[in-house]
Amino acid sequence: MKFIKSILPLFLALGAVAGCSTSSVSVNEDTVKNDAVANNNDEISHKIAKLAQACDLNDADSCFNLGYAYYNGLFVRQDYSQARTYYEKSCNINHSGGCLQLADLYYNGQGVRQDYNMAKTFAEKACNLNNDAGCYNLGLLYTKGQGVKQDYDKAKTYYEKACDMNFSDGCLNLGNLYYDGLGIRQNYSKAKDYYEKSCNLNAGSGCFNLGNLYNSDQGIKRDYSKARTNYEKACNLNHGGGCNNLAHLYANGQGVRKNKTKAQEYFRKACDLGTEMGCDNYQNLGESTADDNVPPEIARLVQSCNSGDSGTCFYLGIKYVDSDGVKQDYSKAKTYYEKACSLNYGAGCVNLGVLYKHGQGVEQDVNKANTYYEKGCILNFGEGCYNLGVFYDFERQDYTKAKPLYEKACSLNESSGCFNLGVLYDKSKGVRQDYNQAKAYYEKSCNMNKGGACSNLGVLYYEGQGVRQDYSQAKIFFEKACSLKDGAGCNNLGALYTNGHGVRQDRSQAKIFFEKACNYGEQEGCDNYRMLNEKGY
Repeated sequence: MKFIKSILPLFLALGAVAGCSTSSVSVNEDTVKNDAVANNNDEISHKIAKLAQACDLNDADSCFNLGYAYYNGLFVRQDYSQARTYYEKSCNINHSGGCLQLADLYYNGQGVRQDYNMAKTFAEKACNLNNDAGCYNLGLLYTKGQGVKQDYDKAKTYYEKACDMNFSDGCLNLGNLYYDGLGIRQNYSKAKDYYEKSCNLNAGSGCFNLGNLYNSDQGIKRDYSKARTNYEKACNLNHGGGCNNLAHLYANGQGVRKNKTKAQEYFRKACDLGTEMGCDNYQNLGESTADDNVPPEIARLVQSCNSGDSGTCFYLGIKYVDSDGVKQDYSKAKTYYEKACSLNYGAGCVNLGVLYKHGQGVEQDVNKANTYYEKGCILNFGEGCYNLGVFYDFERQDYTKAKPLYEKACSLNESSGCFNLGVLYDKSKGVRQDYNQAKAYYEKSCNMNKGGACSNLGVLYYEGQGVRQDYSQAKIFFEKACSLKDGAGCNNLGALYTNGHGVRQDRSQAKIFFEKACNYGEQEGCDNYRMLNEKGY
């Protein structure tokens, strides 16, 4: 389970649909102070109170940041109604982000009664204030006919405006209108142009749709090589459909040399990204290529397992899960994990628990999964303690049970156990907030190359929590996190270069790290990259 502790965002993440109101709002500074006190940190309480004071003096950014804090529960108690109050005031003084977030609240019915008409009003104001996401969301409302009469022509107008401001999803949806001929004459060539722009702005769906055009024969000459290039980019941006279609090219030798191993690799990635077709294709390809006869190597392993070698039983289970030299068969994997576990091999018990957790080769049964995690933990296999801790932490919110399990996992050098233990102390989950303890566990986890722990450790140094504030130290840990492909670490490193904290201010360098963060799946990195790009850096 990955936890990301972000510094107060350089560019605040904006939601799906948003807008603004006309009423006058008064900020209650005492309420904000009391909410901040819940964090047991006088410095944070003072900072929040200063924001409230500045908001009272009509500082739009301060009002917006207060709204953001209440919306996300950052340093104050999460309260959508309070978030609405501050977004409303920031919108009234023409802060486009406040209008955007306010419309999001009305669209989703958070802190207010769901009202698409109000969402449309506020999205419209955000768009008129040149907020790209506001224009895009307005286009969505007209596409779906929510709060307005469905009107593809108006949707096209707003998607065009968003796309002109380099908002990738605006270009993508504009391409979709031309592709499907919705409200406009079908034009594959124009669809290609907008998919291309969306892809160039690092939108996985744009690359995927562009790949589909080249893979078919619609509007442009079929070119499997170009299709592969675009599917590859989509897949690298974690678009499951892109990975699935890339696998098909490798399976059929279209635009690439035929390679079933590569095809399986990309079908597996598509499956891991939640694309069901990728899972089916992965299994079917495995069945078509696996040898129905047991290879001699496997036969020898089976003989060794039957002789009581617990490690070999476990290894056989892995082979049947990973389709390594045999046809993938979760049922057989279960048999060998069961035997390894019965021989007190902790890893076998834990992997058996994973099968029950996900219903692979067995009927899904969380209770049985936890039973096997517990046995693995008793047998001193750290991952068993960690997995059981995650269950109590997230499924039951029983932190008193999660804590000793994370402690044991950490003592057994399970890096994720140390990391999650640090988060308990950092976020005051079931324990008194203690940044010194959080630091100690993040350090141990980071030393075991857990990227998220290195990133969170950097945040402690950045904020001066449990340590003396030190931007240079924060940079060191953000760098290590980023090198370990942790998106939050790369994003935070980009923020240092943007602000000139601990480094010479360099927005071009910041863009490099924001792009990395985006490629590693950190949305805030994508947003920050786009915003710097729009400013011409």
